Amino acid sequence: MNGGSEETEMKLLNQSETTQTTQTTQTTQKLDAGALRELKATLKTGDLLVCDDLQHNSWGIFSWFIKFMTQSDYSHVGIVVVDPVMTNPKLKGVYVWTSGISDTPDPEDNKKKFGVQFVEFDEFLNTYEGKIYLRRLKCESQEQYHKLFNINTLQEIHKVVYDKPYDIVVTDWIEAYCKKDANPQKTSRFWCSALIGYIYTKLTLFDNGLDWSILTPSYFSSENKTFKMLHNVKLEKEYQIWG
Repeated sequence: MNGGSEETEMKLLNQSETTQTTQTTQTTQKLDAGALRELKATLKTGDLLVCDDLQHNSWGIFSWFIKFMTQSDYSHVGIVVVDPVMTNPKLKGVYVWTSGISDTPDPEDNKKKFGVQFVEFDEFLNTYEGKIYLRRLKCESQEQYHKLFNINTLQEIHKVVYDKPYDIVVTDWIEAYCKKDANPQKTSRFWCSALIGYIYTKLTLFDNGLDWSILTPSYFSSENKTFKMLHNVKLEKEYQIWG
């Protein structure tokens, strides 16, 4: 299911160690073009990216606020989508489906957004100056994977979340902080982790009763003991790919 991914992970770790020992003035891990191509070749729709900082121009304070309000070491999450054929027009390449802000327009409709959008994978990495971790999705078989991630389900999800705004409603943030929601499972607006929760729920990977609206980035940490996926599908432990 993850052919070549373990070898790529080792190369990334080795590159990180080399960077740290040979460039003492540089504290960030960046992939060279070859390593980035190898990584992208091993990604599949459903893999998860989690970020421990969000430094988008002046958004560093916003990152701190997210961490404070969500009681999380992570400030952002996004889901990998390879060749997202549910879009119009159909896109080719590796993208991140997320809710947030980006320097570049959403390639689906060429609009700059503060909300649900697709971001090219390379752009996603370059936008965030903090650390980015990858959690690979692991299914029992290719047959199971293709059954879960079928085009019809992805199209239905896309119809619901397309162009929805980022959730900046103060009461929603308070409810997430208190883990109590007067209006659960909202689909009119999404912050990043709510979007991922909705996508996984509609793919039947989460219990249908889960309230995705109050999920925080920390929910998707491998250290969250309450995290559970259905059908014996798992997210592998995160490992750093950027930052």
